Amino acid sequence: MRSQSNKVALFFVFSCLLMSPASAANHAVLPPTSCANDGDGSSWNCAVSGGAAGARKGLPGTLSRGDVYYLGDGNYGNHLNLSTPASGTLAIELRKAQSYDHFTDSGWNTGTMGSGQAVWTWGSPGSMVSITTSYWTINGNGNGSATEVGCGGVQANPPATMLGATPNPAACGIKIDASTCTATSNNGCDNGNGEMHGGGTNIIWESVEWKGQGLNSNGNNNSETYFWFALQTTNMVVTHSYLHNASTTYITNASGGWNNGTFSYNYCWGLFDGSLNHGEALQDTGSDSGTVIHHNIFRDQITNGDLVFVDPVTGTHNNFEFYDNVDVCSAGTCRHNDGFIACINASQTCTNFSVYNNTFIGIGNNAGIVSTNIGSYTVRNNLWYNCASASVSGNGFIQDHNTFLNTSGSSGGTNINIASGAPNPFVSLPTNLNLASESADWNNRASLGSPYDVDFNGVTFTSDRGAYQYVSGQNPAPPTSVTVTVN
Repeated sequence: MRSQSNKVALFFVFSCLLMSPASAANHAVLPPTSCANDGDGSSWNCAVSGGAAGARKGLPGTLSRGDVYYLGDGNYGNHLNLSTPASGTLAIELRKAQSYDHFTDSGWNTGTMGSGQAVWTWGSPGSMVSITTSYWTINGNGNGSATEVGCGGVQANPPATMLGATPNPAACGIKIDASTCTATSNNGCDNGNGEMHGGGTNIIWESVEWKGQGLNSNGNNNSETYFWFALQTTNMVVTHSYLHNASTTYITNASGGWNNGTFSYNYCWGLFDGSLNHGEALQDTGSDSGTVIHHNIFRDQITNGDLVFVDPVTGTHNNFEFYDNVDVCSAGTCRHNDGFIACINASQTCTNFSVYNNTFIGIGNNAGIVSTNIGSYTVRNNLWYNCASASVSGNGFIQDHNTFLNTSGSSGGTNINIASGAPNPFVSLPTNLNLASESADWNNRASLGSPYDVDFNGVTFTSDRGAYQYVSGQNPAPPTSVTVTVN
């Protein structure tokens, strides 16, 4: 469980959402099975029943506003329906029970209840998760630091492929697993509505593993359209989660857009852009403002882009922030058809975008920004290495203090362009992306102030561009043989 002192700023809504009246309660919940008595949730001795005596039914059909439902280890079935009507700002929290936080010791067994994940698996075509009301918190209750990206140690020690689990899956305490779907037809898993579907305000995902279908060696297939298909959302937060092995799109915000949202400290590994379903890590349409994307790893993406604004709903997107992110290609063919940020189609206009302190490595095709209409973007302190191209200039762009190494980049008085022959500046690709040394090629940054003056690791920036500040003696010299090939 993340300590209060380590809570990051994005949780400005978190404490408010969990405030509850004196009548609010905690509940112990275990997966469906038979048991000796009908549990009332006051202890782990059979836990919540939700059904007839002698049968434990997992989450009860009716959930109470303001309450916390602690989930023990196990499989909770094929569908999670969160539809309890809102009551003011009272949230309902599904929280994974852990050895360090499980509500009550009565009947508790860490080995069988707090050492694994609470899992929902795919069972039939359609959405696995349905959210139709507001104020929900889905909390895997991980115990990583405030600066950990992903959960369960995936940042420090990623598995061999994007299909793999984290070193400590229990720290990604809740799992939405679509990999059990074997359909190969287009939209065969989700009927075109996403493995998770819904909308509302003040929905928080923390320390959750989202695993996609993974039907081929690259872990991608055209049979998924979206993972989380959200209708109009406000204050939606996805943080410290492991999103992997999905196809086409992790999050689509439809109709009314994504207002005042946060996508932070997530490890996103693998996406596929195909002829049937065009892929974007984060897709948005309609008018919205105030959403922040920061401190994420986007790894091995074959997409239109990391953040893409498209038809069908005409909209203006205002005051988005994209900072301290890493986009890295570690194997195979990686590309962004339209740039890491793309405001495409004549219906979309993007204004007042801030793009700071990001690192891009080995991205083919287009690792820049594409804006169909004249908008306004400020692009500073970014670092590209071995990317095919990275144009970040045009009408409405302010761009300076960027470095392009072995990359066709944008010109400018404070930009640095080295078209070829630049050595690898990182400690060890693709997992240790700290700078291995200081260099005049990337140590002239613009001072931007809070919150942009802290790097990917929580270190205060003093000189360097990209997502990392070099710290003397922090890392060994990089292997001279490591290269990244643009495909």
